[in-house]
Amino acid sequence: MYVGNVRVYQTLDEGTTWNQVFTPESAPYNYSNVGTKCLAIEVCDYDSSIIFAGYEIQGNDKGGVFYSQDRGATWDQLLLEASIVGQDVDVSDIVFNIEGTDTVAYLSALYDLSVPQGYSVYRAVKSGATWTIAQDMGPIGTSSGSVIVATLWDLVLSPARDTLYAVGTDAGTNHPTAYIKPLTSTGLWSNMGSSGFPMLPGTEATAVTIGLDTVYVAVDNEIYSFDLAGTSWIMAYAYPTGTRINVLFYDELLAGTDIGFFGHNSSIVVSNENDSEMTPQQFSLAQNYPNPFNPDTVISYELSVPGYTEMTIYNVLGQRITTLVHDCRTAGAYEVQWNGTNDQGLKVATGIYFYRLQLGEIRQTRKMLLIK
Repeated sequence: MYVGNVRVYQTLDEGTTWNQVFTPESAPYNYSNVGTKCLAIEVCDYDSSIIFAGYEIQGNDKGGVFYSQDRGATWDQLLLEASIVGQDVDVSDIVFNIEGTDTVAYLSALYDLSVPQGYSVYRAVKSGATWTIAQDMGPIGTSSGSVIVATLWDLVLSPARDTLYAVGTDAGTNHPTAYIKPLTSTGLWSNMGSSGFPMLPGTEATAVTIGLDTVYVAVDNEIYSFDLAGTSWIMAYAYPTGTRINVLFYDELLAGTDIGFFGHNSSIVVSNENDSEMTPQQFSLAQNYPNPFNPDTVISYELSVPGYTEMTIYNVLGQRITTLVHDCRTAGAYEVQWNGTNDQGLKVATGIYFYRLQLGEIRQTRKMLLIK
């Protein structure tokens, strides 16, 4: 396994020990250790000896992409636009694929028109020990025949590995955008359309993942969904303003943000691993008080709209303990008390419990600790 900040570290014993295997701070690259960030590390799915690491240098300097073909023992720079090693193009993400008999790496880049100019997606094809690089969103690579110029933050392949998606910001700072490339048919990039996206200058699409016939894209503090049979983006989830969503992953929809890690299921908020507020628009659910508690605790919530409401307590195995609320309620603020008993009125054991509020098809879960 590999991890990176400025430097890349490797573990061969499941994380017991770590060794630094690469840093661009060293000659001949001489990157500064201030503002240099490893944004992406990818091990080739088809040859685990191949590792790529993509770098950004914040400010006016630029990063690049570095690779090893011997499991991290030695490293070289893969030049995308520059002619000599050193600063090249800021690289944000990397995915590998097999196309025919070729091992291919796609690399997303941040928009920068200063020399060396960098933007959009690059395609690297392996031939022996060398890689051939081309700008993949140039005129011959797009369905419109026009260059796509964008800052792209994230790439993902469909589960069948026959479609590639890229998301970012059009022309650097204009508005969020998403692109699709069908690898087994045209092989050309096209815009998925922006209908439904917030078209505000400075908004960014930062992450993408593929669900069941649905594409999910993070735009600033919101997650949008796109039914592959549809024509428009729909806002599915909203986090507190100012939250950045860094990672989306589908096995059920998971979101890594700068305030915590969250899980979603079928357009439903299902967990909150962080005490920060992540509020569905239809209601807000507060942390219980006191917490930890013994034997009683109070749970407060507020409904923005009326509807059938249910509050249920679960243990760590997901077994229902008791249901505190199950009726139709008007909009307003409410409190409910739990005294640490189950449906039979028996006291439950010390431990972690979860309380889930559901309003219609929207639900949110928080955890609490009972101590005796």
